[in-house]
Amino acid sequence: MNNQMRLYIKKTVNYAWNLNRSHVNLNRSHVYVGLYHFGNNFFIGTDNEARSKGLNPQDAVIRIAGGIQTVDLSRINLVKICHNLQLNQLNYLYNLLVSNQVVAPNVPLNEVKVDKTVAAFLAATFPDVLTDFYESVVKSTRIKKAIKAVEN
Repeated sequence: MNNQMRLYIKKTVNYAWNLNRSHVNLNRSHVYVGLYHFGNNFFIGTDNEARSKGLNPQDAVIRIAGGIQTVDLSRINLVKICHNLQLNQLNYLYNLLVSNQVVAPNVPLNEVKVDKTVAAFLAATFPDVLTDFYESVVKSTRIKKAIKAVEN
C-alpha cells in the first residue's frame, strides 16, 4: 500500500472521529464515513454525501462508523492513562479519589483501575488526560486497524 492511500485512510478515520452527529436522524444508530475512488482522486464523506455525488456506499474502499470510538477503561490502570501527569498531580488525583471514597486507602496507586467513577473524577480534574489518551492510543489503533483492513 502506498503512502498516499495510508494518508487518505488516516483522513477518513479523522473525518469519522470528528463527525458531528447532531444532524443525524435519531432513528439511525450509526453514520458511516467512507473512502471512495472518485475519478483520479479520492473522496471522503458520509454515505449520504457519497450518494449525492453518485457514489454507492458499498463501493467504498473502507467504511468506518462515525463518532469517537469508546473503549472499556476499567481494565486499564490509572497510572497508564495518566502517564503524562507529573507525580504531584497523580498523587493529588489519588488522594482526591481516596478522600471521596472512590478508592479504598489500602489500594496502591498502580492498582487503581479506571472505572466510570474514576474516569469521571479524572475528567473533572484533568480533562486533557482522557482526551489525550483517546487521541494517542484509541484513535491511532483505529487508524492501524483500518489500514490493515484495506491491506487484506
